[in-house]
Amino acid sequence: TLNSNGCDSTAILNLIINSSNSSTDIQVHCNSYTWIDGVVYTISNNTATYTYTNQFGCDSIVTLDLIIHYNNDSTVFASICLGESYHVGGSTYTNPGVYRDTLVSSNGCETIIVTHLSVITNILAAIDNVSSSLHASAVGGSPPYSFLWNTQATTQSIIPNSSGIYWVIVSDDVCVSDTVYFTLDLSPNEIVDVVISDLIIFPNPTKGDVNVKFTLNSLLDFELQFTDINGKVIFNDIHKDYIGDYVLLNDISSKPKGIYFVKILTKEGVIIKKIVLQ
Repeated sequence: TLNSNGCDSTAILNLIINSSNSSTDIQVHCNSYTWIDGVVYTISNNTATYTYTNQFGCDSIVTLDLIIHYNNDSTVFASICLGESYHVGGSTYTNPGVYRDTLVSSNGCETIIVTHLSVITNILAAIDNVSSSLHASAVGGSPPYSFLWNTQATTQSIIPNSSGIYWVIVSDDVCVSDTVYFTLDLSPNEIVDVVISDLIIFPNPTKGDVNVKFTLNSLLDFELQFTDINGKVIFNDIHKDYIGDYVLLNDISSKPKGIYFVKILTKEGVIIKKIVLQ
C-alpha cells in the first residue's frame, strides 16, 4: 500500500481470535433448585441453557444437567403390645403417642416419618370347663381373637374326649397371649349338687364387688380362694366343720382388670369358677 507520502508501506496483521465456549453444569438436589437463570426447578432437567459473556467477551452457553430427588415423607399407624418397643431409625418408642422422626435417605434427602403409635394391653386368656366342652376366653388385646389349641383346633371351644392336659394360645392381629393350661378329669365328680349346692357367683363380669353364695350340705372343712390368672391367691377364707348356707361379698376393685378365679377347695374335690373384672 502507499502511505501519505506516496511511498510503499507494509502493514502486518496481529490477529487474535477468541472463541466462545460451552459447558454442562451438573447438579443434584432435593425437592427444588434455583439455577443461575433465576428459575426454580422442581423436576429434573437436562435441556435448560444459559448464555453469558466469558472472560474474552464472547458469548458462551452452559447447559443444565439437573437431577431432583424428593423427600419420601410418610405417616405410619402402628400398634405394639404392652412391654414391646417400636423402632424408627435410631429412635425407640414404648408409649402411645404421635412421634416425628427425620431421617436421611439413600439419595441424601431428608425424610420425615410421622408415627401414630398405639400400645395394646396384653391378652389374658383362660380356659373354662363348660358342660362337656372346654371354652377359651380372653380380655385385653384388640378383638377379634384367634385360638389355637394343642389339639390343632382353631375354634373358641373344643369337646375333649379324654382326660389330660389341654392348652390354648389366644392372639389378635398384634398380640399373643401366654399359653394357658387346663387339666381335665372326666371321672365323675359329685362335689357339686351333693356336697355343695345352689352355687351362685355374681355379678360377672364385675366392676369390683363379687358375691359368692352356696349351701354346704354336710359338715366339712373348706377354703374359698380368689386367685389371679397366674394362680396367685389374692383372697382366702378358711372354715372348719362348716354346714349350711355360705355368703361372701368380696371387693376386688383395687386389683388390675382381667380374669380371676373363685375356687372352693374341699377334701371331696375342687370347684373353680371364672370371673372377669372390668
